Amino acid sequence: MKSIKNLLLTVACGTSLLLTPLMGNPANAQSKIQIPMGVEFTPQQEAQFTQIRLQTRNQIQNILTEQQREEFKAAIARGEGVRKAIANLNLSPEQKTQLQELFKSVHTQVANTLTPEQKQQIRQNLRSRFLQGNNRQLPIFPGQE
Repeated sequence: MKSIKNLLLTVACGTSLLLTPLMGNPANAQSKIQIPMGVEFTPQQEAQFTQIRLQTRNQIQNILTEQQREEFKAAIARGEGVRKAIANLNLSPEQKTQLQELFKSVHTQVANTLTPEQKQQIRQNLRSRFLQGNNRQLPIFPGQE
């Protein structure tokens, strides 16, 4: 149960930060990261996120088949979120494992880019947004379980 929660939080944080602009025009990868968590990023962090986003896009494209890539792009174009778009693909068990590992890696890279203060702000915002006042600590960053 705990690993499912961690996986969901990993996917939520990683995709919120990075994946939404992934399958669009590569020129958009340079656009400022905007997440609904009230956290400001330094230009250096934004550059790191852009690099992570570009690498992640390439890795996702390598995991998906051509048909899946087209379905994913169409879902994003229709306004579906990344998680829903991926969930609606007919992924093989191997692809699911590869994507889980990719998202874990992205999560770790993002966590290593954030300051402790930014992590705390994100944690507080997620807590109030998703748990509606429940005061338990969320294990959303590596080593915080």
